[in-house]
Amino acid sequence: MNKKNLSLAVAGVMGGLLGAPVDAQQNANVSASGLEEIMVTARRKEENLQQVPDTVVAFSSATIERANIEAARDITVRIPNVAITESLSPSSTFLIVRGVSSVRNSEPAVAVVVDGVQIGSSSEVSQSLYDVQQIELLKGPQGALYGRNALGGALIITSKKPSQDFAGNFTVGGGSGDLFEVRGALSGAITDDVLFRFSGNHRSFGGTIENQYLNRVYERNGRAVAGSSPGNSYMDFEENRDFRAQIMWEPSDQTRFDLRYSHSGLESGAMWYRNLYRLETDPNEVYEFPINSNGNPTAVRSIDTLTLKFEHDFDFATFTSITNSTDTNERYGVAGETRGHDRTGNVLFFTEPFVDEFIAGLDSEVDRDFFSAQLGDWAAGNFVGSDQYYDVQTVSQEFRLTGSADKLSYVLGAYGLLTDRADTLRSTWETPSGSPFDCEPAYPGGPAVTDFTCNGFIDATQNEQDNRAWAVFFSTDYDLSDTLTLTLAGRYDEDKREVTRIDGPTVDTEGMGVGNKCDADTDPENCARAGSTIGKTYSAFQPKVSLAYTPNEALTLYTTAARGFRSGGFNASGALLADSYDQETLDSFEVGFKSSLFGNLLRLNGAAFYQRYENAQQFEFDGNIFVQSLYNIPESEINGIELSMDWVATDHLMVSAGLGIMESEIKEFDTDIRDRMRSELLARTANTVKLPEGTAEAFERNFEGEHMPNFPHQSANIALNYDLPVGDSDSFIAHLDYSYTADRYWWIDNEDVQDNLGLVAASLSYVFKDNLELELWCKNCLDEEYDSEYAPTEKELFGGAAKDVAYRARGITYGLQAKYNF
Repeated sequence: MNKKNLSLAVAGVMGGLLGAPVDAQQNANVSASGLEEIMVTARRKEENLQQVPDTVVAFSSATIERANIEAARDITVRIPNVAITESLSPSSTFLIVRGVSSVRNSEPAVAVVVDGVQIGSSSEVSQSLYDVQQIELLKGPQGALYGRNALGGALIITSKKPSQDFAGNFTVGGGSGDLFEVRGALSGAITDDVLFRFSGNHRSFGGTIENQYLNRVYERNGRAVAGSSPGNSYMDFEENRDFRAQIMWEPSDQTRFDLRYSHSGLESGAMWYRNLYRLETDPNEVYEFPINSNGNPTAVRSIDTLTLKFEHDFDFATFTSITNSTDTNERYGVAGETRGHDRTGNVLFFTEPFVDEFIAGLDSEVDRDFFSAQLGDWAAGNFVGSDQYYDVQTVSQEFRLTGSADKLSYVLGAYGLLTDRADTLRSTWETPSGSPFDCEPAYPGGPAVTDFTCNGFIDATQNEQDNRAWAVFFSTDYDLSDTLTLTLAGRYDEDKREVTRIDGPTVDTEGMGVGNKCDADTDPENCARAGSTIGKTYSAFQPKVSLAYTPNEALTLYTTAARGFRSGGFNASGALLADSYDQETLDSFEVGFKSSLFGNLLRLNGAAFYQRYENAQQFEFDGNIFVQSLYNIPESEINGIELSMDWVATDHLMVSAGLGIMESEIKEFDTDIRDRMRSELLARTANTVKLPEGTAEAFERNFEGEHMPNFPHQSANIALNYDLPVGDSDSFIAHLDYSYTADRYWWIDNEDVQDNLGLVAASLSYVFKDNLELELWCKNCLDEEYDSEYAPTEKELFGGAAKDVAYRARGITYGLQAKYNF
C-alpha cells in the first residue's frame, strides 16, 4: 500500500482540535510501523507535533494541493473551532479561532506569519496561497512568541524553498463561473551556493453571486454591461495576479542569506450586501431583498513584500535576522471602476425597480404607506454611494537566537515594527440624472457638498496613523526528567499609536461637509480640530507556562496557561459610542492529550480549554454618518473541548475527523455603551416597534449571560482519502471533506443565528507516473446558500425603517486541473 500518498492527502482537514496530527504527512512517510512523526516549526524550532504542549494543526504541501487550498477560507472550513468572516471587500476577511475574533477596523486577533514575517494589516489575510510548503495553526494565545495580535492563535504559512536540482511544476485549469487558472514554479542552482525559486499564480473567476438588477439589464440588452465588465452580472468576480522570487545564498555551511520579493495583485467584487426589512404591521416578519445594485463595485488591492532573512550557526546557537518591508494598498467603490455604471459604489444595496416592486407587493396599506414614506428617495432612483481607500506601509525587524544546552532549549529575540497608515472613507449623494460631482464646493477648493438636490459629498473621514511597536521575548524548554518537560515563555510588547485626523470630524457637519459648522474651540469634546493628533501607548507582558508528560512515544499529557494581548486605539472623530477603545487581554488555560494507538495506525488527540476575555473589541457602524468604530465588552468567558483523529483504516483508505464544542458568555457589559446604543436605536428607528422583543430583553439584561457573537459554537469535520494503485506506477485518488457548524450568533443580543450549516468539498484525481495528474474538484459541492456575515439593525445603526444587512457566501464552484511536475 502507498501509505505515503494516503497520509499526505488527508491530513489537514481535521487537524483540528487540539493540535493533532491531522496531516499524516509532512516530512514523514507512513511505514509498516504506522503513521510517522509530524515535524512542525510553529514554536520557531523544529519538533514533533505530538510532543508539543499546544494545539497545533499542520497541512503538508500534498494536502494543500489535494484539498485545493488557495485562500484562508479553504483552511478554516477544515478545522473545528476555527471560522472566518468575509464581507465588504478583501480587507474585511477575519480569522476566528476558539471564539477570538478579528473585527473590522481592528488589528488581527490571530497572528498570520508568512515566511517568517507577521502581516501588518487585515488587508493581507485574504492573499492568495500558492507554492506553499506547509501551513500550521497554533490555537490559543501565542503572544509569548508572536506578540500582540495573537490572542486566538497563530497561522504560519511557509513557502517552498529553492532546490539544488533543476525542477518545477505547472498547473492549468478551468471551471464554473468562467474560471481560468494557471500557476507554476521553477527552481534550481545558479552556482553551487546560490539557489533560486520563482513562482507565479494567475486566477480569473467570473463569480457565483448574481446582481439581480444587472442580470435584468443584461437579459434585456447584452451590450448593457460595457467596458472591462464580465459577460455576466455576478458580483463576486475575482482576478489574482501573484508572483514570488527568491534567492538563497550559502557562502558557508554556517551562513545563509534568503532574499524574497513577492507581489500580490487582486481585482475583485465588493459590497454585495442585501437588505432585510422588518415590516411595520408585524415586527416578526421581514421582507428580504434579492442582491441588487446598479453596478458591481470593484475592489483593487496590491501587496508588495520584500524580505531578507539571514542565519548563522554558532557552536552554541543559531542567530536569525528577518528584515521586512511591506506596502499594501486597497480601494473600492470608486467612481469609474464600478462595473455596470460610472458612479461610486451603492451602499443602500438596492435600486429603484426593486424598491417599487417591494412596495407594490405589500398586502397591508399600513406597510405600503410606511415604506412609501421611508423609501421614497430610493424609489425615485437616488442612492448613497461610498468609496474607501487604504494605504498601509510597514517595516519590521526581528532578531532571534535559538539554541540548546544539556537539558535546556531556548529561543531569545527582539522585534520592532513601524506602521504608517492612511485611510479615507467618503459617502456621497447620487441622483439619477446628475454627474459626479455637480454641486458647488462648500468653500473655495473644498469638497462639492450636496444639498440633496445634486451630486456631492455627504461627509468624509481621513486619518493618518503612525504606530511604533517593539518587543523582547524568550521561550525555554527544560527537561525536568526523561518524561517531564517544563516550558516557560514570555514577551513584553509596547505599542505606541498616534492618529492624525486630517479633515476633522464627521459628526457635527449636518450634511454640510467635513469641517463645516464645527468649532473646535467651543466644542472640543465633539469637534476635533483638522490636523489634530492624539496618541497613546499600550503595553503588556504575555507569559506562557506548559508542562508536558511523555511516559512513552505513544502518549503525551500536557497543561498550558498563556496570555494574549491586542492593542487598543482610536475611533474616527465623532464616533457614536466611544472616542477610543481599550486594549484586550485573554488568559487561557488548557489541558490535553496526544496519543498513538493500535501500532500507530490511529492518532487520537483531545483538549479542554477555558478563556477569560477582558475588553473584547466589537465593531459598530453608524449608518447615518458612515463612521466605523469599535467598543469593548469588559468581561466575557469562552470554554470548550476539542477532539481529533487520524486513522489508517485500510491499505487504501485514511479517515480524519474532528469535533469542537464551545460555550461563551458575556459576564459584564458597559452600561454607558448600552444606553447610548439603545437611545440611538429608539430615536432613529422609524418603526412603531423600535426593538424586537428578544433584543429589548437583552438590553434590559445589559447583555449579561448572552453568547459572544461572530463564531460557531459547534463544529465538526470528517475527511476521507482513498488512494488506489493502478498498474505499476499510476494511482487513482478520491478525496472528500465535510464540515459542519452550528450556533453562530451574529450579534450580542443572540437573536439572529446561523444554524446547522454543512459544506462538502471533493476531488477525484488520476496520477500518471508521479509527474502528471488530472484532477476534477468542487467546493461547496451541494451549493448551500448561506451568509458569511449578517449585521442586524442594532449593529449597523441606520436611520429610518429597521433593516438588517447580510453578505452572501460563495456558491458551488467546480473545475478540472492538469498538473505537471518536472
